[in-house]
Amino acid sequence: MKSILTLPPFGATLLLLFLSISLFAQKNDTIRLQNGDRITGEFKKLEYAIVSFNTDDMGTLQIEWEEVASVQTNKFFEIYLNDNSTYFGKIDSSFTGSPRIRALMDMEGTERYLDLIIKVIPIKMRFLDRVDIDLELGFQYNKGSNVASLNTGYNFYYRNLKNGIRVKGTNHITDQRNENELFKKQDVNFSYDHFMKKSWKVGAFSTAEQNTELNLDLRALVGLDVGKTLAQSLHSELQFATGPLANIENSTEGNQSNNLEGKFQIAYQYFRFNYPEIKITADVTTYKSINVSDRVRVDSNINAKIELIRDIYFSLTFYQKFDSKPLDATANKNDFGITTGLAYSF
Repeated sequence: MKSILTLPPFGATLLLLFLSISLFAQKNDTIRLQNGDRITGEFKKLEYAIVSFNTDDMGTLQIEWEEVASVQTNKFFEIYLNDNSTYFGKIDSSFTGSPRIRALMDMEGTERYLDLIIKVIPIKMRFLDRVDIDLELGFQYNKGSNVASLNTGYNFYYRNLKNGIRVKGTNHITDQRNENELFKKQDVNFSYDHFMKKSWKVGAFSTAEQNTELNLDLRALVGLDVGKTLAQSLHSELQFATGPLANIENSTEGNQSNNLEGKFQIAYQYFRFNYPEIKITADVTTYKSINVSDRVRVDSNINAKIELIRDIYFSLTFYQKFDSKPLDATANKNDFGITTGLAYSF
């Protein structure tokens, strides 16, 4: 007689899979707050001084890192420290037992190992937890000058333990009806980064852009770069990247050129979670031509978002583009603009 506990191989496999998923999904993590409260749930991540902690009764809580007295979890994380180093392990005795952590605590004169941690990313996360999406929309019209402008933007970012993929773009279209002129500044960007030890990364990128103010009908480029996080804290991050690229340019007057350039970029990001939530990003990218003497291009961008209501932001963007030797001799060398609008983040 067969035992009622006997399962066919396929059924046993399904049962083991179900049990493993159930065990992984259990909310056995514990956070103790500075006021003595204990919360049981699932530690999701720590970013920008905020812990995302999922509970059965209260949903996902957003807890300020400074209010956390201790964390207990059996899951493994990628842990970023304030000296720009990373550590793989648990946020408990296996982490605090590291000689490197102890040495860093002694050097900074702190008894709280949590003060050393600025970011915590779970090694195993759902796809949706790894994705950030921002959408922007703005429209302006002035009857006196009969000028209308439409501004849109999007930013998709996916990050896992070792890789990051970003797709972003902007569209700025201005219609000066009295002068029967239509100005377009549009771009779409793709980048891939592979993250390595000590905050280094290598990657590839490509861009397609149009700017009729600079007589640029199309610039398509592709390149490689290497970068590093120079400094990071609970609220900010400073990075640089450099590398070679090749591009093809077509002007609105029909001229065309092929170029080799070297890229150098500095990027800064600031985030404050307390209401109103504030996000500020800024970057300056310099392109030095290799095959055209004395040609330098500079792109600058600043974006600030202030939360109005949950996930809805007021957005202010400034951009400037400079080209010392544009493709057309009669083209403007400089273009800049300021746009405002609403943004949605999820």
